[in-house]
Amino acid sequence: MIGNFGVAFRESNNPGPQFLFLVSSQTRWARSRCFTYPGLALIGRIPSTLVNDLDEVVVRLAAQPRPLVVVFDADNTLVRQGASPDDFARHINEVINRFESLESVERVVVISNGPQRGADRMIGRGNKPWTSRRRLGITRRSATPIWVVGDQVLTDGVLAWRLGAEFYHLIIDPNDQFPHQATMRRLGKYFAPLIFRR
Repeated sequence: MIGNFGVAFRESNNPGPQFLFLVSSQTRWARSRCFTYPGLALIGRIPSTLVNDLDEVVVRLAAQPRPLVVVFDADNTLVRQGASPDDFARHINEVINRFESLESVERVVVISNGPQRGADRMIGRGNKPWTSRRRLGITRRSATPIWVVGDQVLTDGVLAWRLGAEFYHLIIDPNDQFPHQATMRRLGKYFAPLIFRR
């Protein structure tokens, strides 16, 4: 345990790196803002699997005994950065249709911290990792398993952790990332062991 300290993230609308800090669990702020557990030693870790592409996700889904909800990150996971709005929206719709046609998928949710870009079936300006269950359309009482598929630990991975989901970490070419995304990826490598088990 870490004494009387809890772990929290500063809420921000900035899509850049989110910073981890410690606050006293005895304060009014900490009681309202910290996660349920009093220290890192008590925080439950979620399953995490490295995948190289979406086809690998399809194969793993096919082996599932019951339907589940799949939450996809959009940028870099489903569509490369820099795609035109038309190509972006078309590809998002193709992926949703592909995965929702699988018997093991109950519903697909696609989310981005960026703008909508014409993809009306996607959640834009999603504020990951702080996206609420309500916005995702996932109730707390739902017994449906959840998978989150994304390329960034500090946004997609922490969202999966907050949802109690399994995280499928897509490995992408670093050259396809903007500099701030590459920085987040490097920071995520250090943070991952705290919330994931492999």
